[in-house]
Amino acid sequence: MKTARTISYAMTIAGAILAGASALLNLGAVATLTGMLLVVAGVVKIAMVAIWKSFFTMPIANTVGPADKSGNPRGAGELHEV
Repeated sequence: MKTARTISYAMTIAGAILAGASALLNLGAVATLTGMLLVVAGVVKIAMVAIWKSFFTMPIANTVGPADKSGNPRGAGELHEV
């Protein structure tokens, strides 16, 4: 996960540098657009890596309740009223 985060930050910074340099040095519209797209893609990737990381660190709820008198776990094959 650390490499994905590092690559995301590097992509965003490289895009900002490319967009800024192409605007200052008149490198053309293609270089400016490429830099801007790198910035947008980098920001989206940073957000997705954060969501991905938080998704897999969440505790998973126990979906099977305690056993009833017959020994069957609650929710295992039969409907129960709540």
